[in-house]
This record gives sequence, C-alpha cells and structure tokens, in this order.
Amino acid sequence: MFTDLSGPTVLVPTGSMANDQELPPPVLPDHEGAILPVPPTLPTTASLEAALEVMRSSLREARDASTDEEQLTGNCVLVVEGQQLVGILTERDAVRWALSDLPPNQIRLGAVMTHPVICRQRHECLDILATMSLLRRQRIRHLPIVDEWNHPAGIVTITSLNRVLKETFFLRFRQAVEVMSTAVVTVRPQDTLRHAIQTMALRGISCVVVTELITSRRGPSRERPIGILTERDILQMRRFALSLSTTQVDEVMSAPLACIHPADDLAAVRDRMQKLRIRRMVVANDAGELVGLITESNLMQSIDPVDLYGVYEILQRQVSILREGQFQLLSRQRFDLSRALANREFRLVYQPLLNLGQGKIRSAEALIRWTSPQHGTVPPCDFIPLAEHSGFIVELGDWILETACQQIQQWMQADGQAIQIAVNVTAHQLLEPQFVAKLLGIVERAGIPPALLKLELTESVLVENTMATALCFQELQKQGIQIAIDDFGTGYASLSYLQHFSFDTLKVDQSFVRGIHNNPKAQVIVHSVLDMAENMGFETVAEGVEDPEELQWLRNAGCQVIQGYLIGKPLPPAQWRPEWLSGAVLPPIGAATDSGGREDRQASSPGR
Repeated sequence: MFTDLSGPTVLVPTGSMANDQELPPPVLPDHEGAILPVPPTLPTTASLEAALEVMRSSLREARDASTDEEQLTGNCVLVVEGQQLVGILTERDAVRWALSDLPPNQIRLGAVMTHPVICRQRHECLDILATMSLLRRQRIRHLPIVDEWNHPAGIVTITSLNRVLKETFFLRFRQAVEVMSTAVVTVRPQDTLRHAIQTMALRGISCVVVTELITSRRGPSRERPIGILTERDILQMRRFALSLSTTQVDEVMSAPLACIHPADDLAAVRDRMQKLRIRRMVVANDAGELVGLITESNLMQSIDPVDLYGVYEILQRQVSILREGQFQLLSRQRFDLSRALANREFRLVYQPLLNLGQGKIRSAEALIRWTSPQHGTVPPCDFIPLAEHSGFIVELGDWILETACQQIQQWMQADGQAIQIAVNVTAHQLLEPQFVAKLLGIVERAGIPPALLKLELTESVLVENTMATALCFQELQKQGIQIAIDDFGTGYASLSYLQHFSFDTLKVDQSFVRGIHNNPKAQVIVHSVLDMAENMGFETVAEGVEDPEELQWLRNAGCQVIQGYLIGKPLPPAQWRPEWLSGAVLPPIGAATDSGGREDRQASSPGR
C-alpha cells in the first residue's frame, strides 16, 4: 500500500498502473512524418557568407510565420556538385570558422563543409527506430535523404524524429536526472567570445552554459546558471561583426534561462522543450545550482520500445516495415535491370573449351556482362543475385538463351563449324511450368540442332525440387539438349544425386584443378571423378586451367575437355580467333597464360 506520495507529481494514465494492459498499444509512427523538405542547397564554390545568410533567412522566415520547429530546415545547408550531395554545413560548423581571420565572403563551402556526409535513401528510413539508432551511433543531428542519383530529396533530424514519436515511446515515470548530462562545460559572463568559442571548438560541443559562482562558508563554491551560448547564438552574432576579443559572453548569450528540476518528468520536459522550440534545457536543483544539461539527444537515449507495453504490436509493425522495404527495394532493382536490358547494356562473351582428344575448339560457355552508364562494369556476382531475388532472372535468362542460340546459328552460317554453347540456368527458370516448351521454341526459331545447346546447372539447383527437375531433364534430353553439372564436388551430396539424374557432362570445379600437378590430395579426388564419369558415360570438363603443367596432368589422367585462361579468355564473338571457328587442329600449348589472367578470371567466373 502506498502511504507517501510526496515529491514531484507523476502523471498516471486513467485506470491506474494496475490496468496498463488495458491501454491501447503504441503504434510506430509513419516514417514519412520525420522526413522534412529539402534544406537550402549551394555549390562547393559558394562563399560561407552566402550559406550563413541563407540559413539566417530560413530561420527568420520560419519565425515570422510562426512555423513549428519540425518544419525548420534552415539550420543547415546541403552542399552539392552537379546536383549531387557532397557535404553539409550545420550550425556546429559555425564554431569551427568563427575563429578564422578570413572574412566569410572569402571562405568557400568546400573548405569548411562536413564531408563525406552520412546520408540515406528514402526507403532506407522505413524503420524509424533504426534511423534513430543511426543518428545516435554516428553522433549526428542531420541525416540527408537522397534519391538513387544522390540528389538531395529531404532531411531527417533529431528534432523531426522527436516530433513524430508519441509520448508512449518514452519510458514512463522516468525523471530528467536519469538521462541528463552531468559533465556540463561552463564559462563566465565576463569571459570573451573568443574564449567561449575556443572552448566549444576544442570540446566539440554545441553549447556552453554561462554561470556565476555561489560562494558558501560551509562548503565549496557552486555554480548558478544564468544563460547559455549555443551554435545558433554564434551564427547570429557573427553577422554583426562583433570583436571576439572584446565582446563578453553576457552580451550575446541567451537569457533568461528556462530551467527544469532533476525530478521533473521526462514527458513534461519534452513537451516544454517543444513548446519553447529549444533543443536544450539547463537542469538546476532547489537551490538554483547547476546540476546538469538535458538535450534532444538525451531524450532520444530514453526511448526503449522493447520495455513498453504492446511489444507484439511493435514487432508486427517492424515485420510489416521490413516487408514493405524489401518489396520497394526488389521493385527498384527489377526496374534497373529491366531498363538495362531494354537499353542493351547486357552482352554475352564466350569462353572456348578445348577437346584434348581432337585438339580442337568444339564448344564454348556463354557468360553475361553488364556495362552500366551510371556504375560502369558491374560484376555478375553483384547483379545475378539481384535478378534472382527480384524474379527478373527469368526474363534475363530468356534473353541469354535467345542470344546464345542466335550466336550458334551465326557461327554455323559464317564458317560452317558447329560450336556447342553452354548456358547457365537457375532454379527459377528450370522450375517454370512452360520452361521446356519455351526453350524448344527458342531453339526452333534460331534454326539450330538442339544438340548444340547445353544447359549448365549448379548442384544447388538439383535440391530445389528433385522430381520436377528430373522430369524436366528427361524432356530436354529427349529433344537432344544436353545437361551439364557445374562446379562438381563443391555443393550438396554430389554422389547421391548421380543415381537420380541423367547428365551428359560433369565439370570439375577449378578449386580442384588449380595447382593439381603439385597437390596429391586433389589428384586423388580428380582421378576418382574421372574414373566415375567414364564408367557412367559422362563427358568431363576441367575448369580454370591456367598452367601448362595443369593441362599436362589432366591430359595424362584422361580428362576429355578443358576450359580456362590457358586456352582463352571469355571474349565477344568478333574477337574469337579464326582457328577456333575453322575446326583446325590447334598446336600444342606450352606457354603460360597472359599476365593478370588469374585475377581477370576470378572477376568473370561467378554464376554466368
């Protein structure tokens, strides 16, 4: 039973603490409410004086219009080059330049801006709690929002986040003393502005509290707050060209102070700060002595949604936000890839395969490349997973199959040499209900024998849907299309699925081939694979052959076909050597591959 309720008043919702479970659960606010309009933008060549005047004008217009602070974006300027965000200038930067001997009209923004600037795209701010965590972790007040071209599109600040959060997101029944900063930096009213600004610059802080000493015979002297000097005060002060060495702090400080008590309720403190449109409040005890400082950042530290009632609803909202973000991200990625395909930014290159028994180039592997006008050369390991996750891989795969079959037909017409081309296929494509019919239609339109097309699949594809995959293989092989298993030995239970599927080719992964002439363990493994493939009627291809010693060992071991930079790099059709297409027997290979070949091969090998 509560018998003593003395002390500061605590506001308890109707129904008492015992009925908290009956209160409506908090709902996470819409992230859009925290995104403010685009602040003023200036180029890096603009002067500091121009930037300060823009900031002052924005603040003055907002005050004249009695605009709430959540709409104020004039306390910073975004710095751009060619419309792209490169930096930011905030009130805190005023502390850095205020001591400069150069006049503001001679200082360029590029020299004083904060860069690189931390920014996010709009979809990355869907989770408002994650955005708050980012601001706290990076110790920043401003988070510019940019579009996909890095053009400014808005801004999120600690103030705007505090505005959209409901009081229920602040831990109930907490007091200012629990979150306030006790290490307050102070100056005296008679100190010069230069001393105060130097103190702020050296400490990297946004304000100093102006105090006077309270002497006492019974104990040490204490400090009584009488004013505060902030970044904004310095910003306003410099326009009057005051002397830093002769002007005293008490001439420009903000006073009188709005003080709060250490026992004041946080919700009341937050409400008062918003009504007064200030970002900091000095904390003083009953004797008027300085005990701390509370800021918007301190308030942010008090937010702990996991401790609130309605945890289930909060988690539900978070799941919904993540799904929405994933959907938007995948939609944008699909749009980018679809646009690249429409603009013909993709192309196929073909790496030759050498038949060791015949000494001829009889086949090739098709590999996709993307050259983006915005991003340059994009590695397949970057865009193929995006295509798979967004579902665009089916459309892209159709284009690859069409292009490869057309290339087979062109080589047949030009040289009469039949070059079989292998194309990588993913599980998304293979498990499409109409995949077999669509593929046969592509082959028929190209006018090529089905046996000149080979599909390469990784072992992971085989475990997606074993029965459907096996039926698909039967239909394709019945029509003459061959099947190869890529990267053999590196995936899922390699030996177990050989009894369920019918293959034409096993490709030995390059990890076993590299340096095989000096690796007894790899030799045992590859010997076993070659013997097994021969007994089961599979053709064998060794990937990643780069050294003559590797080739010689594979030839002696009975490998039938090799692929790698020792034979040739992936090249556009126009750069294929005439002897590759003519069907001529190639001379024995005895020279090492080109310098840099291993690095280039590693960059081009993933997926497709």
